[in-house]
Amino acid sequence: MKMIARVARAIAEAHLHGPNDPPFAFEALTEEYAEEYYKMARAAIEEMREPTEAMVEAGEKYIRVGRIAEEKYKAMIDATL
Repeated sequence: MKMIARVARAIAEAHLHGPNDPPFAFEALTEEYAEEYYKMARAAIEEMREPTEAMVEAGEKYIRVGRIAEEKYKAMIDATL
């Protein structure tokens, strides 16, 4: 499953599903309603495209060469979108 679909499902479940509700079924949503959650997911992921300085620093600890972590992170987010 594509990441954007996973995020859309997570947003919909958090928004629509209560702790005492039966299991959540994203597939039961109308196409138009589901599309709204895809729009929300896309907006959330787009906002995450620019990593915070703390995220870059954490990634650089493992790569230890320039700012490669930032570029790889952006490429991964772009692929998600």
